[in-house]
Amino acid sequence: MAAAVSSLAPPRPAPPSLLDDLAAIFARGSTYVRRDPALWPLLRRQAELMRLPCVRAEDAELVCDLGLANGMAITLLDDVIDVAGDLARYDALADRYDAALFGPAGAAPVATADPIAIALDGLAAVLRAHLEALPRYAELADLLRFDLAQSLAAMRYDALFRRYRLHSAVEYVDTFHDHSMTVLWIKTLELCASPGFARADLSALRDAARLAQRAISFSGDAASWPTEVAAGERHPGVITHAIARGLLSWADLDACDGEPVAVTAAIHDSGVVAAIERDIAACLAALPAACARVASVDLSGWTAQVRALIAAQQAIRGRL
Repeated sequence: MAAAVSSLAPPRPAPPSLLDDLAAIFARGSTYVRRDPALWPLLRRQAELMRLPCVRAEDAELVCDLGLANGMAITLLDDVIDVAGDLARYDALADRYDAALFGPAGAAPVATADPIAIALDGLAAVLRAHLEALPRYAELADLLRFDLAQSLAAMRYDALFRRYRLHSAVEYVDTFHDHSMTVLWIKTLELCASPGFARADLSALRDAARLAQRAISFSGDAASWPTEVAAGERHPGVITHAIARGLLSWADLDACDGEPVAVTAAIHDSGVVAAIERDIAACLAALPAACARVASVDLSGWTAQVRALIAAQQAIRGRL
């Protein structure tokens, strides 16, 4: 039931979208992979599809913008570790972003000429300017920071998986990889703007969000690999899935020598995309029951929304 609104204190109007400003900040830092500018409006629309219905109306547009801002930051960091292969730089930039977003207020970042660092500072500044005004941010800030740490650790583990030539499906596929997608972070963000959400449902909602995150992450891997291979990335997520699942070996990858045509053929021949699609189907099959366990939020339409988002990802294969 909608909360009563006093006639003396009408809801403030929704702020204008931050999308253009965020896209400009991202473009200044995107030095490795040039992405289609139409991608960001599409991803923001997908955020609207996935938005929790408990978000208060006056923050509904804002949380979509803020979720996109963090997603842009994760994308920039992912390019450093996956395309440039620079783990030391990644660690420094990841720490910088975390500190800018959650560190002591008023602490000025160290001066830098690094365009990615500058872009991360800009995205963090936009986020920080709005996060602390959300009604439950103080209550959930530590969880939001933890969810960011999960994403940053997942990207670092991807790099270590490749460096040490690991091949554990449990460790890679089941434990770490999907956290590079930020669904859990976005759902925690949305709860910061949800005064009516019952804390007793937090675990159940996070269980449902993790299933959605895994399905969306795996679908993103299946959709984004043509862009990644074309950009010269030797180990796109779909390749590492194949190695973790025993569908390709490190020797198979060595034989490709980073050559895009050879890498593309290896991906096609391995059957990994079909394996990923089976995992996505399993997540989607389990999602309705998980959503039903969340008593204080009606998530009955969430599975259909996740399916729509995955279909949209596949429709723009090669542009992600």
